Amino acid sequence: SESDTPYNAVPYDYRISQILIEGMLGVPPEVPPKIIKEYLAEKGRELPINTRKFHKWWEMYCGHDQNPIRESRVIANYAGTNLSPRHFVNETASII
Repeated sequence: SESDTPYNAVPYDYRISQILIEGMLGVPPEVPPKIIKEYLAEKGRELPINTRKFHKWWEMYCGHDQNPIRESRVIANYAGTNLSPRHFVNETASII
């Protein structure tokens, strides 16, 4: 679990991409030295290195030309839809 590490402050989607890169290429994310120093002083231990675990996951789930990203049939991109008049009821801002 990374809940008590500085990685917990990284936005979810960006952290997922870091994990994928670390698993695929073996490149751990860069963490500013000051944050590492503060974590060491506060927790009394080094920042965990999960490269082997993430590489193992990459081999298990993505290593054989599988795509680790799957499209959801539940979640849709509503930002790409047209706005209907019901969205603007009681609105005073102009979209032009």
